[in-house]
Amino acid sequence: MIKFKNRTILKILDYYKNLWALSYVAGVAHWDLETYMPSAGASARGEALGKLSVIRQKMFLDQKFVDLIHQASAQGGLTSQEKGVVRVLLRSLDFYEKVPSDFVEKYEKLVNVSTVIWREAKEKSDYKLFEPSLSKIFDMNKQMAEYLGYVDSPYDALLDQFEEGLTVDKVGPFFTEIKEPLMICLEK
Repeated sequence: MIKFKNRTILKILDYYKNLWALSYVAGVAHWDLETYMPSAGASARGEALGKLSVIRQKMFLDQKFVDLIHQASAQGGLTSQEKGVVRVLLRSLDFYEKVPSDFVEKYEKLVNVSTVIWREAKEKSDYKLFEPSLSKIFDMNKQMAEYLGYVDSPYDALLDQFEEGLTVDKVGPFFTEIKEPLMICLEK
């Protein structure tokens, strides 16, 4: 286990325990959605997870916490692990500062309810059931990309949320390389 000594980092990690707990509970709720939750509970679950995401964002943007993050980022002599903590928190801070809380809540609700709709559409092999939800998710992701900002492609902003620094230009060659073998597999 890593032992941190920097007092600012220790304060950050102490505060972050509450943020971690909220993320953990949200993760369990998402897991439940994918495994055991009855479909009729999707709307209420989406509502709860939407509210939870807003609470997490507000806690993250607490000025004392933000000040601690900036204080740590300005300090010299941090270990590589401490620098990693600061880097990750600065990325999260950037997201929470750019994306409005009402958007975060609405997106969480939409994705939660849409998961159940997707499941039903898949069982019935009826894409039309899911099409309105997918269209809304697509539109909200375009809006999220606008909030986050990008240089070349809106998709760059979204890719970066899952893999720091990943862009369409970097991932494009990979898909070009696997396209032909995949097409051969589909033809069989």
